[in-house]
Amino acid sequence: MYNRVVSGIVQKYERLYDWYAIGPLQKCIIEDFVEEIVEKCAQVANDASMAKIPSSEYPNLIMQEFNFGEK
Repeated sequence: MYNRVVSGIVQKYERLYDWYAIGPLQKCIIEDFVEEIVEKCAQVANDASMAKIPSSEYPNLIMQEFNFGEK
């Protein structure tokens, strides 16, 4: 699998990109990792939609899911 969006993001992080560029196994591992995060975000948004939570709250719910932005 090769994902141009993931590749573009990974290139912003030199050390991670060095590992990503080693070969297809490393590429696949990183892309699988990113895919799981995206799926988790989509699930949070879907659950919020089903619960009739306003879409303006989705970013906050996603951040909470990953324990970011909490004090």
